[in-house]
This record gives sequence, C-alpha cells and structure tokens, in this order.
Amino acid sequence: MKTVTPKQLSTMKRLKKDIRQKKERRYENKRGRLEKEEHGKPRAPGNAFFLFWMSLDQGELRRKEFLKEAARKWSSLGEEDQRPFFERADKLREQYFGELKEWEAQMAKAGNFHLIRPQHRVVYKLFQVQQDNQQED
Repeated sequence: MKTVTPKQLSTMKRLKKDIRQKKERRYENKRGRLEKEEHGKPRAPGNAFFLFWMSLDQGELRRKEFLKEAARKWSSLGEEDQRPFFERADKLREQYFGELKEWEAQMAKAGNFHLIRPQHRVVYKLFQVQQDNQQED
C-alpha cells in the first residue's frame, strides 16, 4: 500500500476546494437566474438563425441531426432569404431592451439592485440617491 506524500495531499485538498468553489458558483448563478425569473425579467430573444430554426419542422429527425440540417439550409440561403429573419431578430432585440430597461427601473425602485445588469447598477443607484435628496429638501 502506497502512502500519500504531503505534496499529493496538498494537491488533493486544492482540487477538492476548487470543485467545491465551482459548485458554489454554479449554485449562485442558478439562484440568481431563478430569482430574476421570479421577478419577471424579460427573456432575451433568439438571433436570426434561431428564428429560422424555429420556423422549420423537425419531423422525425433527432435534435442533433435537425440542427445540422437547419445549419446546412441556413448557409445555403441567400442574403435576400435571410434578411426577414435578421429584421425580425432586430425588432425583437429592440423590444427586449426596452422591456429590460423598464424591468430594471422597477427593480431599482424596489431596491433590488443585485438583479440589475452590473454596468447599469451605478446609474440606477445615482438616480435613486438624487430622488432621495429631492424628497428630503
């Protein structure tokens, strides 16, 4: 029977710690995602290919085969045939960002800054501070 060297032991401990931290991060990400869904965060729309893919009939094909077939069809389409999907994707994206902005404003009013996109938190916090200062005056 072999014994474990101190170096091997420290490596094993580090790996265990890394695995535990990875699981914790995964749990935190899932918890954050679920919390956003609970508060009614709008879902991001698909891109042009996704819209094209959803317009096709899968039939008897397995998902992997169906995706390959859809990708082949998409690449064989010309720009003119792809344009409606790109236009629809752009409209959906604009609509999504409008809804997202409204949702983030609601979350800021409710004090749920942790649910807002990080790059927008500062703006909403500053806005809230300004409103608080105006109410005090």
